[in-house]
Amino acid sequence: MKSLQRTGGLAALYLAIAYLVGLVLFIVVLDYINIVDPAQKAALIVEQQMVIYCDQPVDVRVLWHLAGDPGAGAA
Repeated sequence: MKSLQRTGGLAALYLAIAYLVGLVLFIVVLDYINIVDPAQKAALIVEQQMVIYCDQPVDVRVLWHLAGDPGAGAA
């Protein structure tokens, strides 16, 4: 049961970090809020899809660093 709670806690931390990084990405980096035309928003996402795609590995690396080496305590 303790292992399941740890896994759930790590999953919750990952989702929280991914959510926050995604918010910063869209609000600050891509300036998504100031674009009011839906066609321009779609064009921005298409033009910047590599930035959005590269966001996920950054989230995973941040989580891995915060969690430490999960296999270190296993025997």
